[in-house]
Amino acid sequence: ANNAPVFTNPPASASVNENSGAGTAVTTIAATDADGDSIAFSLDSTSDAVFDIHATSGAITVGSGATLDHEATPSYPATVRASDGNDTTSHSFTISVADVDEPPTAPGAPNVTGASTTSVSVSWTAPTNTGKPAISDYDVQYKTTAQTSWTAHTHTGTGTTATIASLSAGTAYNVQVKAKNAEGASGWSTAGSGATHTTITISGGSAVTEGTAAVFTLTANPAAPVDLTVNLRVADATGSDFVASGNEGAKTVTISSGATSANYSVATVGDSTDEEDGSVTVTVNTGTGYTVGTASSAGVTVNDDDGPANNAPVFTGQPTSASVNENSPGGTRVATVVATDADGDAIGYSLDSTSDAVFDIHATSGAITAGSGADLDHEATPSYATVVTVSDGIATVTHSLTISVTDVAEPPDAPDAPSVTGASPRSVTVTWTAPSTTGAPPVTDYDVQYQASGASGWTDHAFTGTATRTTIDGLAPSTTYNVQVKARNDEGESDYSATGSGTTPANTPPAFGAGEATTASVPESSANGTAVATITATDADGDTLVYSLDSTADAVFDIDSSGAITVQVEAGSALDHEGTSSYAATVTADDGTDTATHELTITVADVDEPPDAPGTPTVTGTSSGSVTVTWAAPDATGIPAVTDYDVQYRASGDADWINAGYDGVATTTTIGSLRASTTYQVQVRARNDEGT
Repeated sequence: ANNAPVFTNPPASASVNENSGAGTAVTTIAATDADGDSIAFSLDSTSDAVFDIHATSGAITVGSGATLDHEATPSYPATVRASDGNDTTSHSFTISVADVDEPPTAPGAPNVTGASTTSVSVSWTAPTNTGKPAISDYDVQYKTTAQTSWTAHTHTGTGTTATIASLSAGTAYNVQVKAKNAEGASGWSTAGSGATHTTITISGGSAVTEGTAAVFTLTANPAAPVDLTVNLRVADATGSDFVASGNEGAKTVTISSGATSANYSVATVGDSTDEEDGSVTVTVNTGTGYTVGTASSAGVTVNDDDGPANNAPVFTGQPTSASVNENSPGGTRVATVVATDADGDAIGYSLDSTSDAVFDIHATSGAITAGSGADLDHEATPSYATVVTVSDGIATVTHSLTISVTDVAEPPDAPDAPSVTGASPRSVTVTWTAPSTTGAPPVTDYDVQYQASGASGWTDHAFTGTATRTTIDGLAPSTTYNVQVKARNDEGESDYSATGSGTTPANTPPAFGAGEATTASVPESSANGTAVATITATDADGDTLVYSLDSTADAVFDIDSSGAITVQVEAGSALDHEGTSSYAATVTADDGTDTATHELTITVADVDEPPDAPGTPTVTGTSSGSVTVTWAAPDATGIPAVTDYDVQYRASGDADWINAGYDGVATTTTIGSLRASTTYQVQVRARNDEGT
């Protein structure tokens, strides 16, 4: 009769990494055939669509074109069939698809556009993430094009836009983005670039006679970071016709990259008509890459050239900007603005009401100085849009001037000596009073340093923020510590304060209570992680305790941060009552300074360990009335030895089994008194001192 193939130690499971390529080895299934027949292996149709099996070797590999994705299909149930051409034997097992970290790819370069003088808008496209965990967050960083280091921008979530604020006006910035998911982060994207807005103001030049171009000056503050196209609107005064219709309406002018100004000329038309003097007005309209300042419109007087009309005063080549240091006293010189009058009329100067509250102008010389009692504070008002008016008693002309209040470094004063109090054997609490910041920028951070009394060097304590209290940890008990504090603001840092001192209290060692267990028990062959006992100590100082075991016990057991002791070997591999019936364990509790120990005896309880069933026996007809039976002894590692075998048999088709009357530990026997030409089935079981 034919013998069906028999699998040899077939696995219950196998594993392969997701994304593995075609041909990657998964496992090998082996089988034998007692008749010596050739065996052909095959897979069930479902797993065969993903994996290949070698028909003769039983080697299973990843199939061509298969996509292994742990997130989509974490495992495949597979059935291997072994056929000798007559009979087929099947074995089912599970192939797990192991998870492999799949961080997202980097986004493309972001789009960066100016949003205001102090911010840019950033947008980007989410990268393709097919087959990977969903994107959970983005990181954004930026720098000026001149800087080498990057600054992180706070961005949380999966949105693909951001606004970066608190930037410098008129400055080009580079921005990079990277994506994150549950399995990692991408690299940074290629940098995108864009610039914050610069502020554009306009001023008019001197009065002109009809037929002469009226000149206007546009000022960029700060300098234009790129070529800026500024939108203008040109208008004639109501009732005047000094500007040709083609020169009125919407116009543009370009301020070159790096430039702070550009001129724009409006041609006027001369004629012989006697008419009233008028003016040309140019207004700065909104546009891309800039913000319109308060001086958004300016006019130039156009005088009719007929008759003995009065010549208005004229500003020629006068400054459009000036500066003065913050905190300058009254009388400090700022600038001088001078006009001329063709008629030789006496002229007088004045300021607009807002500027006049801060500055003075000499009525006849045009000299501008800081006003008496003026509070020039860069942080409060960094600049003033000033309008100077000159009059000859008949006509008046204005000139726009931006007066910048220059920032002067105003670091904070040093705090007073801090108060230092022992908080625990390894820490002190430090408090201090914030220094006065009247007239200076607010404190943005403090630095704290400390040293043990008598030490030569100082150690920095990690402190960030504007709170005036901190705790310094990691110190030694019963030790006096000196502490100093210094303050920082946006314009500098103070000196360190005078020294404050305090002493940590003495340490109290940990202690095990009298009620802690001295014995514990765990069954032999217990699995990894099986609970054994919990041994805990107390610490009067509230210190965190670290528990450990002596090296002998630590090879068999684990103890965690709560004192819980568990088995730390693989199931059945080390706890053997017959080999080691008990362990003397020493538990140590450590508070970082002192230790305490506790002795514990862990008994390995005896558990019945009957042998495994032998493998399928080989049954061979030896005569017309007998068969010979052989089998392999089961593995008895770590359990009592086999002491006997039972053998039973029956004719194929019979319901009842017959005891063969076998006794002994040999792995072969002959069963006689059988019927000729009859197929017999045989079973074997093993016995030892602890069961069957």
